[in-house]
Amino acid sequence: MKFFTTSTMGMAIKGTGAGARDTSQQSNFRAAMIETYKAKHPTEPWLWCPILGDYTDDDDIQASHLFPCRNGQDCLDAIFGKTRAEELFSPRNGLLLCKKLERYFDSGKFVIVPDIPNFQKNVLVSAVKGWLNCEPRQYRVKLIDPDWEKKDEKISRWQSLTFGQLDGRPLRFRSNFRPAARYLYFHYCIQILRMCWQHSSQGRSSQAAALLQLEKGNPFWGTVGRYLPRNMLLALVEEMGHEYTFVLDGAA
Repeated sequence: MKFFTTSTMGMAIKGTGAGARDTSQQSNFRAAMIETYKAKHPTEPWLWCPILGDYTDDDDIQASHLFPCRNGQDCLDAIFGKTRAEELFSPRNGLLLCKKLERYFDSGKFVIVPDIPNFQKNVLVSAVKGWLNCEPRQYRVKLIDPDWEKKDEKISRWQSLTFGQLDGRPLRFRSNFRPAARYLYFHYCIQILRMCWQHSSQGRSSQAAALLQLEKGNPFWGTVGRYLPRNMLLALVEEMGHEYTFVLDGAA
């Protein structure tokens, strides 16, 4: 019922969802990430962006959620299972990014994936398992929109780095803390869908289908755990029927 009544898509329902962000929660969320990621410059009023791999002005850094806070803790629990401490506003569910990057991180232009050689090119499941067992895990950027018109645009006037040059760029952190792989993987899946919806809405359904086809067989890299409850799994089986073999591509 909460999933149904908190969705605004296609039904013109107003006043649903978790509502606007609580300013104190968001402020505490940002402060916790600054502390946990050791993002504060020792002498200047600057904060570290792991994608840029550099410091930038404090007011240019956004505390970005991987699982959107507007969906609420109940939805987070329903998808990933309850955790001892609620993680909607935990550093495990967030990254500190400069505002310009954060905007495109949440609009289907690029994602963050494991930094594994030849990732998504017939990568072995054993390589993913090895990465999951590493501490700290390493990540890199992957551009997913082949028609992004800003590829040749510089990210800022202070750097020569372009958006196109982000592809394959390793993330650089100031501490050994990392966001939860399960939330990064969730964000990855959502952005792939978002990007395909954008292409479909622009009359390029065949291109969207081709982009989704590229995902077939790619390995799951979120952390292992008990996520979906039994009733949701039963509903999934009921909807799919008995043809399941294609789901096993990329599975262990």
